[in-house]
Amino acid sequence: MTDLKRVIVYFTDEEKQEIEALSKAMGQSMSSVIGDVVRESLPHIRMVAEAVQLAKSDPQKAVNMIRKAGYDSQMTLINELRDLDK
Repeated sequence: MTDLKRVIVYFTDEEKQEIEALSKAMGQSMSSVIGDVVRESLPHIRMVAEAVQLAKSDPQKAVNMIRKAGYDSQMTLINELRDLDK
């Protein structure tokens, strides 16, 4: 048995086709692929939740927080791509 919790998610036909294509390419179930994507996204989800809460009291600080997080994510991706090229 697993400690993972079940969640029902609805997708458009196009979204479902994209997830099916990715899961087929990876040789994994759609559920597994979606779970992996969500787990990898959790730091960003947490940051957005914090920014939404912060926006209630300090909207500009929330905007700055989101901009910094976007920049940091872009730099991480650029550095990972550079490492692949080595």
